[in-house]
Amino acid sequence: MELTISDKNIGKEVVGYILCRYLSQKAKEEVAKVQKIISDNFGDDVWLSPLDTLHVTLMDWLAPFVDYEQDKDALFGDIFDQYDKAIGVSVSNRGTIDVSFNKIVVTDSAVILVGDDGGVFNDIRRDFLESVELIANTKRPPQIVHSTICRFVKELPIAEVESALEDVKIRFNENVNSFDLVRATKSPMLDFSIMKTYDL
Repeated sequence: MELTISDKNIGKEVVGYILCRYLSQKAKEEVAKVQKIISDNFGDDVWLSPLDTLHVTLMDWLAPFVDYEQDKDALFGDIFDQYDKAIGVSVSNRGTIDVSFNKIVVTDSAVILVGDDGGVFNDIRRDFLESVELIANTKRPPQIVHSTICRFVKELPIAEVESALEDVKIRFNENVNSFDLVRATKSPMLDFSIMKTYDL
């Protein structure tokens, strides 16, 4: 029986520099409905992402759980000009990205919502990575568009979570017209400050 993994990093102090897009109020309302179902079924065995922290990650610039050879804030200062220029070119003239969220996926560590953007997020990621080389050990950008709505704090049978959500439908569209560069200081994105916004 495959079990979920308990997340030991919730509330942990970190430093990370991340490009992301926060979800709209309409999206938060839709997510809240799914979170209620999860909570009703699993109670204190799960941790629900606070609605104001819901986001889609475009990529990490400096990952929260990676120890680099240099202080992250100092390292950010070193890479910013190059990364800033590269992402500016990568997102320029993209126009609004329409993302359709319509799928709930249970992984061993979380419940996520998956969206279809026609591949534009990955186009931006590819263009950026063609211009710069990520610092060693920084995780590669995800290949999907997703938002984490729940994490597990106890081991649960994955099949049980899937069964509780198999008949739950979700469908909403997000119009993405910018990405925020944030400095995160508490995992997962519980405390952060927006450093810069990149318009599409």
